[in-house]
Amino acid sequence: MQDGTMAEIRCFAGNYAPKYWALCAGQTMNLSTNQALFALLGTVYGGNGSTNFKLPDLRGRIPVGTGTSQSLGLTFTLGQIGGEENHTLITSEMPQHTHAVAVTQGTGSPAVSITLNGSSSSGNTTNPANALSATDDSSGNIVFFAPSGSTKVAMAPNSVTVSNLVSGVPGVTIGTAGATQAHSNLQPLAVLNYIICVQGVFPSRN
Repeated sequence: MQDGTMAEIRCFAGNYAPKYWALCAGQTMNLSTNQALFALLGTVYGGNGSTNFKLPDLRGRIPVGTGTSQSLGLTFTLGQIGGEENHTLITSEMPQHTHAVAVTQGTGSPAVSITLNGSSSSGNTTNPANALSATDDSSGNIVFFAPSGSTKVAMAPNSVTVSNLVSGVPGVTIGTAGATQAHSNLQPLAVLNYIICVQGVFPSRN
């Protein structure tokens, strides 16, 4: 393969690099013995630029043309590395969705203080419907204390227990969905070797 142009990259189905070619595996090259190749690559792909430089590393990567993508609007520069083999979604990348919610309502039996109203009107019925309650004394007599007239007055407060009342803030549990496992971000692929010409025809600019 002596017809190659220096710095030219090709796909090669063999498991080695032919003579005058090298695998694109990021190798460090000696600058003093590869000055022509260095003139083409420089330190775009690595190296210190004084004693060595590096070849492009295409292991596990695909080449992308430089410039601004017309579809994505992204700009790619020579030697740039990007992309990821695996990706873990973050909240802002998730589509809109819903979760199941379990609500646990608390109950209790609190003591409630209520006020009973009495009336100064005469009581003369044995039917309790829509009537005021009365209590008897130790002698079995009904005792009423009321001002004159028909004005209703407040009696002494009475404490009663009301059962099964809702109490407190209900407990809300949102169902867990998803995990933190990354997913594969690879497109369908077939693996070949990329090789670069390290000795060959030096390309002219015009």
